[in-house]
Amino acid sequence: MRTLFGGALCALLCSLFILIPAVQSQENSPAKAEAEKLAQLAREASETQSHEVQPPAQAPAPQPTATPVPQPAATPTEKPEKKSPLNLNQADLNTVVKYISGKTNKPVIFGAGITPELIEKKKITIINPAEQTDQENLALLYRVLSHQDIAVVDEDDILVVQVLEGKRRPNIPITEDFPEDKNLEVPITQARELENVRGGRILDSLKGMVRNPEALQYDRQTNTLFYTDTKSYVAKFLFLVDLLDKDPREGLLPRVKQITNVSAEELVQPALNFLDQYARSLGRDNSRTLVKPEPLTNSLIIRGPTNEVEALSQVITQLDKATWRSIERITKTRTINRANPDEIIQKAKD
Repeated sequence: MRTLFGGALCALLCSLFILIPAVQSQENSPAKAEAEKLAQLAREASETQSHEVQPPAQAPAPQPTATPVPQPAATPTEKPEKKSPLNLNQADLNTVVKYISGKTNKPVIFGAGITPELIEKKKITIINPAEQTDQENLALLYRVLSHQDIAVVDEDDILVVQVLEGKRRPNIPITEDFPEDKNLEVPITQARELENVRGGRILDSLKGMVRNPEALQYDRQTNTLFYTDTKSYVAKFLFLVDLLDKDPREGLLPRVKQITNVSAEELVQPALNFLDQYARSLGRDNSRTLVKPEPLTNSLIIRGPTNEVEALSQVITQLDKATWRSIERITKTRTINRANPDEIIQKAKD
């Protein structure tokens, strides 16, 4: 019996071992199928995405570029006319004519009165350190030639150099585009050969008296002073030179100077001031001239070295002009070419 029961128990256990895996396999089959189905769908979705066309990458948006601001066209500036000094040293007419022809771009011919002897004889000297335009240099050269009795006549296509006949007349302008300005003083160069003193002794003193010291030159070989300025200032320069270029011989010269329009006593102090300045100009420490008024005759009694007495007499003549004491008031207009009018007025007030 025990054997039968044991055999039945073994058979039951064996059947259980056989049935349990079968049941498990039946229970797991739907879940497994569902899992496999989901895996299949996932694979298909992956393959579908891999075969989809990717949209092209968007190009970067264009960046705005700065538009350059147009610059205004540069206004052409007029070049200043070239300037140069005009200096001639004993130049003959042939040299002068070549210079004129080169500056005017016109042929120049010799006209009436110009002979080979005259060409050889005429020598032109101009010392002008101031830089000027070609037109200004030509105007200066024409003026110097007119003082040598030579005219340059413009006949449109040619220039004719001829001898002035009769009274001196102004030269014809180079072209009608440059008419002569009646109110403008043209610079001129004046030469003054000294007779009694050496120019080197009075050169520095004169430079302190003229308006343009750089325009005052001295030639040692000929003992000649050259000065370039407008006509009125050149006239003052010549007056100063005449005062200094006196006979320096020793000896005392007495002179009685009659005064007409002013009081003689009023002129004593200006006369002494002038004599001191005059002596320093000649390299002396002080003047040796005596000035004494004579009230009864309204005269000045002057006694001293000849050159001082003669120079002082010229100055007193200028001071004793009737216009200095004129009651009638007049107004004169003067064109200022170079200096500043305000500076001139201020100096006059000082």
